[in-house]
Amino acid sequence: KLVTVKYLRLERYHERFPEAIRCNQPLKPSNNQRLSMQANSWQSANPLDAN
Repeated sequence: KLVTVKYLRLERYHERFPEAIRCNQPLKPSNNQRLSMQANSWQSANPLDAN
């Protein structure tokens, strides 16, 4: 399958999603099917909690 991805510069991302500036909690999957996640990444520790 062909997948197309468009990346946004951080400045442009914050223009589109200004509420994201104040967010500091990573998103968590809403179920355990892992359909859109890298293998095992949804089970890894919160990177914000690392040392």
